[in-house]
Amino acid sequence: MQKIIHDVGDALLAFLITLVPGAAGAAVSLVYEQGLSWSKRVTQMMVGITVSYFARNMAHSLTGWDDYLLQAVGFVVGMTAFKATPALIAGVVERAPLLLTLADRFLKKDAK
Repeated sequence: MQKIIHDVGDALLAFLITLVPGAAGAAVSLVYEQGLSWSKRVTQMMVGITVSYFARNMAHSLTGWDDYLLQAVGFVVGMTAFKATPALIAGVVERAPLLLTLADRFLKKDAK
């Protein structure tokens, strides 16, 4: 039982450590934003941390970079995520018909 608790603690600590660069980046971006309410500040921080976590994992799986470069990716994405995410979502929504057409074409090919 004690080993299980120790393993869970190690896994939790490793997870929290991966959030630190994104949180630091989001905190730096908060310094440059003027006149934000507390709810917008918390939202900006959470968006930065969340997007940074997934971008860091994607960069690791695609490139195999070491932790130093992945921390840099997490920091930069955490810093820019709040401003970039709405534009990314708008771009995906704008191109949704094209993406759906391509997905249908590939899915129909696979079904044959």
